Amino acid sequence: MRSHSVPTVAHPVRRPALLLALLTPFAAIALLGLPGEARADGRVAFTKMSVEHCDKVFSVCTWKLGCGVGSAAATELVSGAKMGTATSAPLDKALSVPQFPASVHCTLSIDDGWIGTTWKKVADGTLEVPAGGDYEIELASSGAGTVKVHVAADSLEMAGPAPAPAVPAAVATAKPKGKAPAKAAGRQWYGVFHAGQQGEAVIIGLEWAPFKARFDALAAKGVKALHLISYREPGKDGKRLWAGIFRSAEEEQTVVSGLEWEPFVAKWKEQNGKNKRLIDMVTYDDGKKRLFTGVFQDGSDPYSLWVGMERHAFFAKWNELSAGGMRLVDLSTYRAGKNLVYSGVFRSGVGTYGLWTALTWDALAAKWKEAGSGSGSTELAQLQSYEEGNKRLFDAVLRNNTGAEQLQAPLDASAFAAKWNEQVGKGLRLIDLETLPEE
Repeated sequence: MRSHSVPTVAHPVRRPALLLALLTPFAAIALLGLPGEARADGRVAFTKMSVEHCDKVFSVCTWKLGCGVGSAAATELVSGAKMGTATSAPLDKALSVPQFPASVHCTLSIDDGWIGTTWKKVADGTLEVPAGGDYEIELASSGAGTVKVHVAADSLEMAGPAPAPAVPAAVATAKPKGKAPAKAAGRQWYGVFHAGQQGEAVIIGLEWAPFKARFDALAAKGVKALHLISYREPGKDGKRLWAGIFRSAEEEQTVVSGLEWEPFVAKWKEQNGKNKRLIDMVTYDDGKKRLFTGVFQDGSDPYSLWVGMERHAFFAKWNELSAGGMRLVDLSTYRAGKNLVYSGVFRSGVGTYGLWTALTWDALAAKWKEAGSGSGSTELAQLQSYEEGNKRLFDAVLRNNTGAEQLQAPLDASAFAAKWNEQVGKGLRLIDLETLPEE
């Protein structure tokens, strides 16, 4: 099977006849009944206090800071801290948020006593936090100075029908003679958590229109898409739903959605000319059409896009591009007829790098543990799953290690929400989110 590559701006688009011929025929989380009724909750972490200016003699002030969420009383975060102009101090306090959007409020006081301590309130500030991401609350006083409180918010929003009950272990592992092994009932979620200071918004189970509205609203607050996936509800006429991970970022983004291949390539060329790079691509069947959705972000580095390659050809191309300093930043697998095919977005990169293929979950978990579970030279960056014969297999993209990580096995929605809350409480955030079944 031939593929489509657009390595750089200077290279022309080449139309792969065979590929196109194949494409053409074709805490707690509220789990509510309809995508439009989803509710997000999570937490806010106060990470740092920065003194922009202190008006006291010698530019050193003694501060007290308290912050809270909603109607709850403020929690004391700092008391008696002597900090001058252009200094900062870490904060280590997180508060639960029963529902986003959330109102975060802080009160700043200064020691105004000559003998002993006399606290004087000098500023109040309130910030409306729409969802996960990184935010600042500015507390300014003409008589004391200016302080900024840095907030990392984490939110998880899941919509859709309540998950089906888990299949008992004895049933799930039984292998009746002459029959395929029983499969777990209901949709499951899995992924990779990495250590990090940035807050995140995770949105699961919205149709495209409300999902795109949420995408735009977050972007207006500087919270941008990191990773998107799409899947269908069960049944012949099941709705197509979307999920994504969002983080604060300075780069501007553009999303194009639901395009067939040729219009998608045209959009690619248009965005490329504006110095935007494809960072995430979702491809899926819609009746007899294969459609593409992509997120483009500011960038000018070399990159390459290969679509619809059979496994051996894709791995050969992966080796070739890796040797040339390119790194696989987004991987997709899907069926073109009976054939499993691969698509990948490559960008210029450095550091250690890898790709594991065709592993059962147990084999993947064992290989991950053997490699150091996030403490080695590489770490997991993305997972992809597919069925071959009677087996569920996984591929994994690896990248240069950045710190602690956790590989999360597939769980139903309720269990995944609980696990997300647990991992966020440990300072781990999702960098890859996937679902089973894929469609």
